[in-house]
Amino acid sequence: MEKYKIERVLGEGRFGRASLCTDLSSGAKVVVKTLKKGVGTRQLNSFRREVEATRLLDHPNIIKYIDSFEDNENSCIVMEYLEGQSLEQLLSNGPVDELVGIGILYKLLLALSEIHSKKIVHKDIKPENILLETDGNVKLADYGIAKILEYEGDMRKTMGYLNDYCAPELINEGKYDTKYDIFSAGVVAYRMFVGHIPFGNTERWRSGQFRPFRGTLDPFLKETIVLMLNPNPRKRPTAEKILNVLGKEFGSFEEKLGWVLERKTLIVHGFFPIPNFILKGLSPCHQLSAMDKRLRKLVMKQGAKEIEVPYSDIISVVDDIDRWPPWHFLWTKSRHWW
Repeated sequence: MEKYKIERVLGEGRFGRASLCTDLSSGAKVVVKTLKKGVGTRQLNSFRREVEATRLLDHPNIIKYIDSFEDNENSCIVMEYLEGQSLEQLLSNGPVDELVGIGILYKLLLALSEIHSKKIVHKDIKPENILLETDGNVKLADYGIAKILEYEGDMRKTMGYLNDYCAPELINEGKYDTKYDIFSAGVVAYRMFVGHIPFGNTERWRSGQFRPFRGTLDPFLKETIVLMLNPNPRKRPTAEKILNVLGKEFGSFEEKLGWVLERKTLIVHGFFPIPNFILKGLSPCHQLSAMDKRLRKLVMKQGAKEIEVPYSDIISVVDDIDRWPPWHFLWTKSRHWW
């Protein structure tokens, strides 16, 4: 530990502790997790798994591994230190705003997509291990019970311990793969939007019977969480698939056109939002009229209705590009990405 100065203890248990430290060579704040030598095989294996898993990962939504070493008394792993709070701390105040929750879920899934691509099952997805930075970023931490699969399609059989975020195949089938993490992320998502965990008892958990959603939750989010909580792991979507449909539903609608979906409003920016849309022989006003009709047809096919900015407002600034207003459409959320 001569390379690090301990500032304060962040947490302490029977076999080790986590401390906020200063790296004496760089001045950076880091977290040093120590495990006492002479502990049991289970604790030692857990520590080694965390070192092995985090060494493989380098991603903006995953807590960063810095170093690992041993001294006379302890085995140590050095991780980056984050300013902020855990998702558990945020949820102590109740369910989160829908858009806040979507952002957290999306970034959690980015982390899962990365670790699953490395054939790693985190196996402990829960709000305490989801860290929220002060700048809005989200990072997944704590790989102490992570498993590294040997090949695509490998299934592990270790039972491990049970908590509110475990997937039912741990009991139903006695084996698991990366879909285990998808179920856990679904429980996290449900709690973020509803305010409590979805299952009232073990039997409901094993059969996938969860409590009703609150009525105001976006139907698409409900559909997504239902798929993530499917008791059959083979029917759950991958992290990559969920990211794809979340991006389609809540992300940029058509980036090259400057179309952005903000909650239930589709905003179309730009002086000419449809590239190369020119009808020869027409005056500017007639060009705009034709483009407006074309634009309406395009977005209505994709699930929008009603233009909110009066067409007269667009025509009134036809000669002043700097004051050009965006088109606004109401979004009906009628698409079915799944």
